[in-house]
Amino acid sequence: MNSRLLLRLGAMGLLLSVATAVAFSAGTPAGTAITNQAQVQYLAGSDPRTALSNTTVLYVAHRVAGAFVPASGAASGVDNRTVYFATRFRNLGNRTDNFNITFNSNPGYTVDMFRDVNMDGAFDGGDVLITSTGNLAADADIYLIMRVQVA
Repeated sequence: MNSRLLLRLGAMGLLLSVATAVAFSAGTPAGTAITNQAQVQYLAGSDPRTALSNTTVLYVAHRVAGAFVPASGAASGVDNRTVYFATRFRNLGNRTDNFNITFNSNPGYTVDMFRDVNMDGAFDGGDVLITSTGNLAADADIYLIMRVQVA
């Protein structure tokens, strides 16, 4: 391993089982029924008439999306060093979801994710090792710290 490490972690080097999006709002909740019916008014000669179409019902699909803020980070260091990255993950979907956390890192590096319980952006004794976000409501945030142990 080289003595300098440059970590460019697209989306914090995490591969979540979600698609990312740029909007920050839940929108219409999943499962919401949206109904529609058309009405037409016309004249039959001089006689005014009204006709209604069939009623259609559409249901809002479950949208799975999330984003990290900040989306990336960089640090330099030497071998056998531990580097920490503070981040926040937001559920951009339209219902409560549980996001699994997995990593794609260089061979020999150890990567762990911790819930930043006191949301101070610093790794300390109260932070909890996690492998998923747990149930995260739409538009809710979870504060995280990623620990990368450089080989």
